[in-house]
Amino acid sequence: MNENSAKIYSYLMTLFVVMLVLTNIIGTKIFVIFEESLPNGLFGFPLALTAGIITYPITFLVTDVTSEIFGKKKASLLVVAGFFCSLLSLL
Repeated sequence: MNENSAKIYSYLMTLFVVMLVLTNIIGTKIFVIFEESLPNGLFGFPLALTAGIITYPITFLVTDVTSEIFGKKKASLLVVAGFFCSLLSLL
């Protein structure tokens, strides 16, 4: 792996770990959409979602991009690093 590839991989790993830990922190926050914009909400009621819906899909995107560019082994290392950083943030 050359220097540019290592730099790109480290950026992807940093983005993945930050988004995963951030998802665990803000994932319990709930927000409501379509409450004021429509009188009865989108489906006749307001739609409540967790804040993790914003950050969690980014982790899938980063994992897929890493797997395509660097292979399954590097993507697995990314997931393991994210798992351990999530455990560390839990403590």
